[in-house]
Amino acid sequence: DAVVPEQPKVIRDPISWSNHLHPHATEIKQQIEAVVRAGDPPSVRLKTEWRLRAEDALWVLLNCPEFAFVP
Repeated sequence: DAVVPEQPKVIRDPISWSNHLHPHATEIKQQIEAVVRAGDPPSVRLKTEWRLRAEDALWVLLNCPEFAFVP
């Protein structure tokens, strides 16, 4: 059974031109930045073995000289 990672909390942006100078606005923007920097959780649909094989296949194609010159 795959463990489903916890979804990040979606923070709505309550900051506008009328309240952007309020000190709490900076805290809200920093929280949003932290969520964005953390990124999306990894997909549970891709198995590690499959992903590694797919990456290897793509590298073989990209590094093959014929791949770059096929019209």
